[in-house]
This record gives sequence, C-alpha cells and structure tokens, in this order.
Amino acid sequence: MARHHQPDRRTARFRTIIIFVIIAILAVFAYFRIAERDTGPDMRGDLARCLTDKGVKMYGAYWCPHCQAQKKAFGAAFKDVTYVECAIPGDPRAQTQECKDAKIEGYPTWVFPDGARRSGEITLVSLAEQAGCQYPGAKLDATAAPAPAPAPAPAPAVNGPAGPRVDANVAP
Repeated sequence: MARHHQPDRRTARFRTIIIFVIIAILAVFAYFRIAERDTGPDMRGDLARCLTDKGVKMYGAYWCPHCQAQKKAFGAAFKDVTYVECAIPGDPRAQTQECKDAKIEGYPTWVFPDGARRSGEITLVSLAEQAGCQYPGAKLDATAAPAPAPAPAPAPAVNGPAGPRVDANVAP
C-alpha cells in the first residue's frame, strides 16, 4: 500500500508545479500587456499637430510599405499629420500633379518649411528634432529662441475712469 501512495504524491507534486508554471506564464503575459498599454500620455498627437502647425508635409503612396510603417508609428494621431497622397488609384506608377510639382522622387518624403527634405522611414524623435517640436527623447536646438508668449489682454476697467490708460511711471 505504501507503494501506491508514492506515485500519487509525485503526480500531485507534478500537477502543482505545472499549475504554478502556467500561473507564472499568465502573470508575465498580463504584465507585459498592461505595461504596453500604460505608457503614460500619448505624445504622438501633440507631435502630429506640431508638425502640421509648422507646415511639415508627408508625401506618400498607398502601396508603399514604408509609408504604411510611418503612418503606423503615429497610430491614430496620423489623422493630424498633413499627408499628400501621390499615387493614382489603378495606376501605381503614375503620380499626382501636386507630387510632380513638389518633385517627389521617393516615398515617404517629408518636406519641411525651410525646403529641407527627408526620405524614407524617419523616427518620430528625428522628425520632432528637425521640425523643432517637443517630443520625448528629442534634442531641440538650445540656441533657438522659444516662441514669445502672447501678451495678456488688458483687463477692462471696472468703475474706472473712461479714456486711455495713463501709467504713473511714464513721463508725458
């Protein structure tokens, strides 16, 4: 009878180990799924809007795998990037007139307001640096002066004198 008891104990121990291994694998999987999703605020939307505000354009083609990868890097924020489709549906070798006029020779091509061009897949950090946009990891030119803050509008006078404002520190 003691012999029968030994294999049952080994089987139970084996099952317990297997259960712990499965739980550990699931825990690791869950951790990476949560870590992948919880990366803090998504700065890609701010970058996309900054690029557009600064006049940066991406020229691409629907059939271009590098263009698809560039769009994927922005995720849902790509809707805020100024994008020019160069391919003509049904004729992938043809190019729209806008792209011919811009002398686009490869895809994707990023065109900056100063006339600079970058072709191929460009990292978001590199795009931010080239355009002067804030983005995690981007090293912006320290010599560039920041945009001046808009002057606050003067507050309306409440029960004050009518007419132009006179500053006590300014001589007439």
